[in-house]
Amino acid sequence: METRIKKLVSDIEKLIKLHLHIAFAMMKAEGGAIYLTDLFFISLLNLSYNLSIEILRFAKEKNILVAAPLLRMQIENLLKTYYLSHLKEKERDKIIIELLKGKRFDEIKDNNNKRLTNARLLKYISEKWLTKAYEDTCKFIHFSERHFFIHTKSIADAPNAFVTETILRKGTPEWPERDLKIFLELQKKITSEILRYANSWVEAKNSVDKSS
Repeated sequence: METRIKKLVSDIEKLIKLHLHIAFAMMKAEGGAIYLTDLFFISLLNLSYNLSIEILRFAKEKNILVAAPLLRMQIENLLKTYYLSHLKEKERDKIIIELLKGKRFDEIKDNNNKRLTNARLLKYISEKWLTKAYEDTCKFIHFSERHFFIHTKSIADAPNAFVTETILRKGTPEWPERDLKIFLELQKKITSEILRYANSWVEAKNSVDKSS
């Protein structure tokens, strides 16, 4: 494993541990006061924490068939975090209450009466790199051409012909290290953003605590 990949793995492992520190700080902030936003973030941090562990595990095992769908779930966590973090507290609380009642996120509507689908949330965050990552990982959730070609390779003298190396096997051992590095960079960036928003909420609670 090349040096850059080892560094990325180490960085992601640190982010995994950071989930726990932020969650603890959140529960301690403002004298232990609990808001609906806390319930959202603690629940989302728990999901992000577990996803981060498994994404990294399957990436290290070079199993993109499992790692990519899990990363797509992590992208959804970032989309929801971004959207809710930019709402006023009353609007955010209203959505969290709907979620607690069992409503799906994509059944809730924004102020323009548009359903909060992933496509809609991507427009709010408006980051080309994230849209591309979402679209690429979707191809591993929904059966696509990626599943046809992940276990095949082009024949050198017939670029339009492919040969299947094996019928069934665990993982994708031929996953190029270049692509693995890009994948881990995405995991690091997406998870870092989730933690940044969670920590911003901790800081907001601490600022109230200090001013009171």
